[in-house]
Amino acid sequence: MISELTELIYLCFQLEKDQNQLINFLFDALEGTEFTENEMVNGDCKVYEKIPLSKYRGYTKAEKENAKENKIYNAEFLVGTAEEKIQELLDQGVKPDTIVVDPPRKGCDIKLLEAIAQAKPKNVVYISCDPSTLARDLKILTEKGFKAGKIQPVDMFPHTPHIECVVKLKRK
Repeated sequence: MISELTELIYLCFQLEKDQNQLINFLFDALEGTEFTENEMVNGDCKVYEKIPLSKYRGYTKAEKENAKENKIYNAEFLVGTAEEKIQELLDQGVKPDTIVVDPPRKGCDIKLLEAIAQAKPKNVVYISCDPSTLARDLKILTEKGFKAGKIQPVDMFPHTPHIECVVKLKRK
């Protein structure tokens, strides 16, 4: 099922697994699956991956090993909150093309949504496990200059009431 989510993210950008010139910078603010466990990105794309503070111990080393194993040499791992790390990268002059978020059930913190808006990426991929917080956050992102495009539900937990949803947003 994880690969199904990754495939949907590929489709959001019409990327081929070996060709992603559309993205110069990808900020991965995922709480779950990390791109370094996949072959989503190649050397043409700079990837910054936010490591949740709760997973920090030993996690960065494991992620670096996953990246190396998958021949991904363009990833940098950042420890801290997504909103802090996006701001730090903006202060360094990094301009994201794409930001991927997969918040917990409570949705994105308002500071993260504001940081995303300030970053002005061309695309945002929002992966959600809660339709109500997804609706709330999409409303805020829409007010901040984004437009929801493709929305795809994914039944990752068959025979349960839980559903994941992948939304592609573009800057207006």
